[in-house]
Amino acid sequence: WNGPTGRIFTRFCDEDLDRPIIDHFERVTRQHRNRIAVTDSDTSLSFAELWDGLSGLAETITAETKPGDLIGIVLPTCSMFPLAALACLAAGRPFVALDPHYPGHWLSQVLEDARPALIIGRENALRSVDTGAPTTRVIDLTRLPKAARKGWRPNQLGMDEPACVVFTSGSTGRPKGIVNSQRNLLQRVSQSINAAHINSEDRFLTLASLSTIVGVRDIMTALLGGASVHLLDPRGAGGREILHVIRAK
Repeated sequence: WNGPTGRIFTRFCDEDLDRPIIDHFERVTRQHRNRIAVTDSDTSLSFAELWDGLSGLAETITAETKPGDLIGIVLPTCSMFPLAALACLAAGRPFVALDPHYPGHWLSQVLEDARPALIIGRENALRSVDTGAPTTRVIDLTRLPKAARKGWRPNQLGMDEPACVVFTSGSTGRPKGIVNSQRNLLQRVSQSINAAHINSEDRFLTLASLSTIVGVRDIMTALLGGASVHLLDPRGAGGREILHVIRAK
């Protein structure tokens, strides 16, 4: 609790809760361009590569949606998920995080309620799922998008406007959507960074589903703290692989 007393880190202050998440990430990217930001079993992205990729995707999202539209992210636990989430915020659009490994009926119910204007996923990820909106376009995010055109700048999303929607498991009934603003997310990031004194030397391993607020919080905490995050799905990895990753990192 409160981290090592002699550890140097950048404390989150009250005024930082008034700055958009993408502004925080841009600042971190300038400081740590060549540091590794995100890894998974197949991919490794530096902060600069992550920024370039999210800028290109954000440009596409902006062109194909309007302010207030909800964007669905249906991706497994991989490096493309934080890229997609940050791209939505850079486009000024809220996102709803969906785990493609969840039961089909859960995904169908969530998509029926959320009705995203655009879905970011992988090819055939939703083939067996009723999206509730057959005309919804799906962007296939199997590779790193090209950077945005020169002069691109992020759109502004209000600090207290919807930024991220997560749905409950539905174990006691129909899944319920919980809306988080940028300020809500930054409060969680602030608590984590200030409590553990997280800095750019740290490496995260999150085992939480990225469709939960814990998974989203862990990613944002690592990236806004200048740390690196390794994404691993414990349902497919197993205990031995998790232990191997911990030791290797």
